[in-house]
Amino acid sequence: MLRVILNRLKPKSEEILAEEQAGFRAGRSTVKQIFNCRILIEKHMQHQRDLFHNFIDFKKAFDRVWHDRLWHVLRGFNIDEGLVKTIESLYMNSNSTVFQNNTIGKRFQDDGWH
Repeated sequence: MLRVILNRLKPKSEEILAEEQAGFRAGRSTVKQIFNCRILIEKHMQHQRDLFHNFIDFKKAFDRVWHDRLWHVLRGFNIDEGLVKTIESLYMNSNSTVFQNNTIGKRFQDDGWH
């Protein structure tokens, strides 16, 4: 089921994402992005112009997702309503357990944040 959802979201995401966005996209690499940065630096140095690069590490930025906002954003990008409803159903009334030290903890209901 998740593969079906992914395959339906991919074409739309390719329309939405900026050309420069390379992470997690088929046929793109960080090597090319680093090469592009280097060319930019060399061109600016050649013309003695200032250049500022900003690198942000988003590693922890998406630890928690506000699901209601996610559904709103998906609809804002005109994702098929049936697909949004399918994704929502995967998260509605979902339960989790914690596995630690070879022990499964008590089941608990998620609160809409992940």
